[in-house]
Amino acid sequence: MSDLTLGVDVSDVIARLAIVSNSEVVTQGIVASIRPAAIKDAAKKAIASAKGKVTGVAVALSGADQAVPPDLVAALAGIGKGVDLGP
Repeated sequence: MSDLTLGVDVSDVIARLAIVSNSEVVTQGIVASIRPAAIKDAAKKAIASAKGKVTGVAVALSGADQAVPPDLVAALAGIGKGVDLGP
């Protein structure tokens, strides 16, 4: 089982997810509605198919001055062990 990084892009009207392992994109092209519950569900399915443990989460926003919405932080908080999703 390898260490995975979950990437979540919420800079548009739909969320896009990708999973990276050792600098290689393992899974990409996953889309979900921009709701935290839908993003969490899509992430869980993608992680299960990638067969690894999430050790990092990256969230892309539409502006550098934006913060990850608290409801998205809460939804992704259980995705990876030891992943700090705080501000």
